[in-house]
Amino acid sequence: MIVCMNHKLSPEQVASLPMGERIVYLPNDLQVEWVNVDPMDDERMKNQVNLIFRWIRANHRPLCMADTMEYQYDVDGSEDEHKVLVAGEPGATLMLVSMLISEGIDCFYATTKREAVETVLPDGSTKKESRFVHIQFRQYKIWRDGYGLDQ
Repeated sequence: MIVCMNHKLSPEQVASLPMGERIVYLPNDLQVEWVNVDPMDDERMKNQVNLIFRWIRANHRPLCMADTMEYQYDVDGSEDEHKVLVAGEPGATLMLVSMLISEGIDCFYATTKREAVETVLPDGSTKKESRFVHIQFRQYKIWRDGYGLDQ
């Protein structure tokens, strides 16, 4: 699985991956771009996302059979780089996920459960602490004709 996130996977997230699944992080220069998506300049954000998209497209592993245009797995049967875990700045995430899905690359995100504890302090204010627990990786789905809420 190629990981495109603002941080490394937690031990709980790694443990929830299928046994033996390879984890491939972005190269450092692209990781810096992903963590620092420009909040002001849309054109720069588009260029940052495009750099990452081109790297992922060049480094994921499906083989496209020219005569059928169907994706097939490598000879060793590995599916590790057929999947991309994407999370980050919302606009950049949406852009990257839509680009990858249009190329036939499966994209995932992590789901969590929030456990919150509220404590009333001596001055009457409330302190809230949240802990996020990893639940699963869920595949991004794009709304299309024929893919509806009843399916």
